[in-house]
Amino acid sequence: MPLLDSKLVERAKSVDMLAFLQRVEGFHFKPSGRDFKCLEHNSLIVNCDRHRWFWNSQQLGGTNAVDYCMKIKHLPFREAVFFLTGESEALHKAVYEHPKEKYIPAPKVPSRFVLLEQSYCDDGSRNYGNVIAYLNKTRGIGIDIINALIKSGQLYQGVAYSGMQIVGYDEYNVPYYKFRNNDENFQYYEEKTLKAYKTSPETYTEKCVSGDFVEKMIVPNYQGVMKNQFVVAMGYDEQGKPAFSSYRATIQSLKFRGDVAGSDKHYSFFMQGQSEEGVYVFESFIDAMSHAELTNLKYGKSDAWKMHNRLSLSGTSDVALDAWLKRHPNVSKICFCLDNDDAGRRATNKMVEKYKDIGYEVYVKYPSAKDYNEELINTKQRLAEEIQSEVEAE
Repeated sequence: MPLLDSKLVERAKSVDMLAFLQRVEGFHFKPSGRDFKCLEHNSLIVNCDRHRWFWNSQQLGGTNAVDYCMKIKHLPFREAVFFLTGESEALHKAVYEHPKEKYIPAPKVPSRFVLLEQSYCDDGSRNYGNVIAYLNKTRGIGIDIINALIKSGQLYQGVAYSGMQIVGYDEYNVPYYKFRNNDENFQYYEEKTLKAYKTSPETYTEKCVSGDFVEKMIVPNYQGVMKNQFVVAMGYDEQGKPAFSSYRATIQSLKFRGDVAGSDKHYSFFMQGQSEEGVYVFESFIDAMSHAELTNLKYGKSDAWKMHNRLSLSGTSDVALDAWLKRHPNVSKICFCLDNDDAGRRATNKMVEKYKDIGYEVYVKYPSAKDYNEELINTKQRLAEEIQSEVEAE
């Protein structure tokens, strides 16, 4: 029997387990720590990634919905894939296995770049409390640096809901959402004309619900939908339009982080300095900010960080660096400050060779710990211990 098309199998494996179990089995779930616990069978747990699951009483588990269909519903692999994707053996043969016609997939549509919703306080003012607490208390970054980046529009506190996807803003800048499982038949959806971010001139239509509806109706009544706060780092193009956005949960135990879909890494997060000839390069915006704080500590000044340019690659690809250098032709020096691990060192070695050959003056400065934020935390802890020792010695 011919193998199933890999794209079809991937579709089946990517099915949202919570939505699947609610729709097919009639199960309901409630948050339990970082996971979701079934109300009808309290030993059935779905992981926070909404794919992995384990049924303790049956001692069965898996990494996706295909495993569930095979182990719990006792379906063969092919039938499980067809069951989850809604396709049939006959359709698969017609589309994927026709001997005379080559299957040509539809062209991939670029993801629309929609910024996370701004968090607001009850009095209507913008909320930065979680971002400041996370960056300052948890990450050790100074208030002066945080405030400067908030003021410049490079940092803000964003809101997102697990299981929901922001799809745009209406003419009054009200955010709108839809379920990530692409359920177009949700009874409360309305068709709205939206824009990707508040200042965008371009509009489009989507079936969706307002952020106010999500807050008041979906979060209290739909299992697995929870509100989370994020620190959001921005990048802008030459016209000052938002072009890149990276996010990270403000609760350290939640490993939610990444780039907003549709982000253009040519305009990754950048901290402008006074230097016109060099740039420091990091893997993440947290590391760039941490290096800035270490510079302040080194010179004993709250604005010493402004001496240098700092660029986040948002990973280990040099797409952001290559584009930034083209926009700054006077720069001749690059200092690579990627993570002190295997991936960081491999990427650094590759980029050092590339940019040396082009003619740049290249330096490498690995952090003394795994990354520059860890070095910052260690440095501040050591300084605090030294001060405490001096106090006790008096």
